Amino acid sequence: MTGVQTCALPIFVADDVVDALTDVTASAPCTVGAGNEVSCALGDLGASGADATRTVTVTGHLPAGFTGQLANTATVSSPTDALTGDNTSSTTGTARPDAGVSITKTASPVAPVPGRRTSWTLAVTNAGPSVARDVRVHDDVLDALTGVTATTGTTPEPCTVATGNDVTCDLGDLQPGGTVTITVAGDVPATYSGPVDNTATVESPTDSTPGDNSSSTTGTATPRAELAITKSLTPARPVPGEPVTWTIGVVNDGPSAARQVVVTDDVPGAVRDLVVGKGDPCTVGTGNRVSCDLGDLAPGASRVLTLRGTLDAGFTGTLANTATVASPSDTTPDDDSATATGEAAPAADLSITKTMTPGVPVAGGDVAFAMVVTNDGPSTARGVQVVDDLADYLVDRKSTRLNSSHTDISRMPSSA
Repeated sequence: MTGVQTCALPIFVADDVVDALTDVTASAPCTVGAGNEVSCALGDLGASGADATRTVTVTGHLPAGFTGQLANTATVSSPTDALTGDNTSSTTGTARPDAGVSITKTASPVAPVPGRRTSWTLAVTNAGPSVARDVRVHDDVLDALTGVTATTGTTPEPCTVATGNDVTCDLGDLQPGGTVTITVAGDVPATYSGPVDNTATVESPTDSTPGDNSSSTTGTATPRAELAITKSLTPARPVPGEPVTWTIGVVNDGPSAARQVVVTDDVPGAVRDLVVGKGDPCTVGTGNRVSCDLGDLAPGASRVLTLRGTLDAGFTGTLANTATVASPSDTTPDDDSATATGEAAPAADLSITKTMTPGVPVAGGDVAFAMVVTNDGPSTARGVQVVDDLADYLVDRKSTRLNSSHTDISRMPSSA
């Protein structure tokens, strides 16, 4: 259509746009028919000047998943056109996918608890405009965790967990605006301490925004042990002068290991010769202060401790004693002390013997009666009284306390 100086009329342009395009439009006076067939009846076209050129604009939407070549040819025709060699024009181009894949990761709980399950939620999103092809997520979960799982809730499940807690999820293609949620979970060992950091990454060969292709969470394991202590006294009613025994029970209800567990017990001073059970990791200090270093106590584990001593023979009232347990891992201090009480039940054993001197009394002579009072215990005998109803025919009666080491017969310690 060049080199002709006469007016071309009428002018007709045809453009069979590729069927894959949607929402095809063309500038006036063009129309778009079935199969994206564009027709333009341009009328007359001048031989020179501004009237010698017409511009037609054809637009369409390329589907997000389109791949391969995009080819298009337009033709122009006129009954007055004598040179038809340049009446077609074509363009070709290869579709360049442009996806915007990103990943975000959140942890629950933020501070994992040893002995409990922890989880992460991974959200993989494609902001488009193109389909993200062959999307793959990788998450190298902390080796210390056990029972690691990764799920999307779809069938078949695209996630696998390999040796070393290496999680891989082959998500396939992800449409623009689409999101896939992955839940990764695992058990934190009860004895674990330290950081629980984790990074997940996503990749796709059609992703053009790699700056947001990884997401990390950080957290430090927070032990949460639940120690409890119990204490009992044997006998329930202690007898002054006899042995008493306390049994102390310590248990860790978890879920975490209880670290550096220590039991302390200030035993009353009325208990003498205090000792601890054989093999118990306890010491008895000044003032009957007992300290037991139990070390670490696993979830569900328990220890039993024994304290033995002798209650003073003269003790009266209530024998009360409290033991406490402590650990830097314990988060439930409400049940960290236990008290055992028992009302003293004194048990004395009095006896008396009486002798007369001379053995054969002489009328008109002196006669003496010796009485020996003994407490065989085990407790102090209190309020002791001796009553002797002497015969009326004895005269000049008097009493004398001889060879006694006790100035108050009313409080006689055990002879033991």
